[in-house]
Amino acid sequence: MFRNYLLVAIRNLVKNKLTTFINIGGLAAGMAVVMLNGLWIWDELSFNKYHQHYDSIAQVMSGETENGRSGINTSQSYPLATALKAGYQDDFKYLVLATGIQDHILSTEEKNIPAKGMYMEEAGTEMFTLKMIRGTMTALRDPYSIILSSSTARALFGDADPTGQLIRINNKTNVKVTGVYEDLPRNTRFHEANFFSPWELWVSGNKWVKERAINEWGNHFLRIYAEIQPYTDFDKVNAHIRDVELTAAKDFKARTALHPQVFLQPMSRWHLYSNFQKGVADNSPVRQVWLVGVIGVFVLLLACINFMNLSTARAGNRAKEVGIRKAVGSMRGQLMYQFFAESLLIVSL
Repeated sequence: MFRNYLLVAIRNLVKNKLTTFINIGGLAAGMAVVMLNGLWIWDELSFNKYHQHYDSIAQVMSGETENGRSGINTSQSYPLATALKAGYQDDFKYLVLATGIQDHILSTEEKNIPAKGMYMEEAGTEMFTLKMIRGTMTALRDPYSIILSSSTARALFGDADPTGQLIRINNKTNVKVTGVYEDLPRNTRFHEANFFSPWELWVSGNKWVKERAINEWGNHFLRIYAEIQPYTDFDKVNAHIRDVELTAAKDFKARTALHPQVFLQPMSRWHLYSNFQKGVADNSPVRQVWLVGVIGVFVLLLACINFMNLSTARAGNRAKEVGIRKAVGSMRGQLMYQFFAESLLIVSL
């Protein structure tokens, strides 16, 4: 019986080619828009969730006020990092100093390739749970080491094992490959990083850090990433560390005059709440995400209305067919199944 319903449905669709094309095309376009919008929204809302400790990781930020204007610093001073490590270690599982992602040249005896890299302390590999293909989470323990993304390792060494091989960074620093990690997905902050090297290596190549910046509260040049302890939460830690810079820098009047306040920005807010206006996170990116979702639903609604209107119009034109079928003994349920079969076929196509 169902085969008969399907054959009649196919014949009717072929007989009314233009109506069929408009019906199927409109519904397909609406469903495609919704699926694409949904995938984009899912990608935006799942940003950085690749990292296993996503709910516990944050970046240390500081706010300040000058002449009535508020601002937010994403980069911090070396003395602040020292103060956090010395007096607030119980609040954190890890505190990691790092640079931003910068352009470099990686060289072997045979190849030179441009690459983006980041220097960070050893604990960073474990905090961000890099998935090591070769080597271990302690791969950055050697101050003259480097870990490569799998694609970068392949570009430099092909299919050979790069572990133990020497690489030259910017044609001046020799480092040894101690690990290879899985390429980070595009919806993570560090997806552009082709390699990571130890923080100590970067400091050794920038002598001004230990000569001057180590005591300069106003010199903001490093990033501080943190993972809080499992028994606490961000609000408690924020309340605890809020005045750490104001207290530790009490003799540095130029800094304390800005009334600095230290806080943690959770990883869940790095992407959609990364812009600050007058010291407050700008929520326009997340509004854009929901706007795209509303547009997708609206497009699908229009497609469904178009589908129902055309289906109703076609059903009206087939009143004669329905009358003949009833006259020869078709039951009401059989007619309903016939029209349901045609709708199912259109939706499937």
